[in-house]
Amino acid sequence: MTGVVRDDDVSTFYKDVFRALPMVSFLTDRRGVILDASDTAASLLNVERRVLRAKRLLHFVARGDTRTFRKRVNDLPAAAVEPFAAALRPRHGKPCPMTMTPTIVRDGSAVLWIAVPGGAGAPAVDDLVDRSDTAALATGDPRSHVERASPSIAAESNNNQDGDPAAR
Repeated sequence: MTGVVRDDDVSTFYKDVFRALPMVSFLTDRRGVILDASDTAASLLNVERRVLRAKRLLHFVARGDTRTFRKRVNDLPAAAVEPFAAALRPRHGKPCPMTMTPTIVRDGSAVLWIAVPGGAGAPAVDDLVDRSDTAALATGDPRSHVERASPSIAAESNNNQDGDPAAR
């Protein structure tokens, strides 16, 4: 099985990359229930990423923006929606003004939300990013990216390093 990458490994790799991206992003179902979130999103909201799963994204929208947000979720078409302003409400913190951009993904069954800080009082994305998670992206060794994102793919890659040259 040298040189074979399983679909599960690729899926895990992309999930890990999504989570480590230095931007506030959420993956929800069409009703706005969070399926996954980036580490940066969890940091902004002052919660662990696992706490976000199965909660409605609306729960983290500031009270003054809930009507707008609910309308946008209900009106989601089968394509991208225009960006709109909504403040996200962190646990034990002040609301953060954001520009929210939803995009329909997964054959229309899910929505990828990208939230960009904007407006007075918004945090800079750099203040939310844990640089230790993204440091591997700056290294010259491409294997370091894979090792941090998916240990199972890294192990397979390392096995091929000294093995059959045809498997590389």
